[in-house]
Amino acid sequence: MKTIKAIALGLIVASTVASTPATTALAASKSLDAEFRRSDIRMPTTMKAGQKYDVVIKVKNSGDIRWQGRQFRMKGKIRRSPSGAPAQREELTPDVDLVSVVNTGEVWDCHFSVHAPTWTGHYELQYSMAEGNNEFGDKVDVDVDVVGK
Repeated sequence: MKTIKAIALGLIVASTVASTPATTALAASKSLDAEFRRSDIRMPTTMKAGQKYDVVIKVKNSGDIRWQGRQFRMKGKIRRSPSGAPAQREELTPDVDLVSVVNTGEVWDCHFSVHAPTWTGHYELQYSMAEGNNEFGDKVDVDVDVVGK
């Protein structure tokens, strides 16, 4: 049992709060978090249409839960394509499943390859970590210009 005192409108109010299993569990709940920045992404900002490029994203597990299993992945999406609309092109923004264990505080070097689309123009990409369909942690934007061969 804790006694909490607060001053509200000039009055001192005291109340007693009992610790229950639900409040204790809530306080002890763990969280998923991922930390990375644009500087942690090795990806060309200019690509030739149809060419293949290797990409590395370094992402730190900054949460309380270790990442294990294929339900964890690096998720990519196109926020804006040359037409001005969001798009999904698997060759430019593949989802990459985690194949190892990443403990709290460790960094995962996520390696994958992309193929620049044949449609030239400016693409605004976004990468984030996800567990299943739920994104968590930092979301990092990357601008890529696709030019003709």
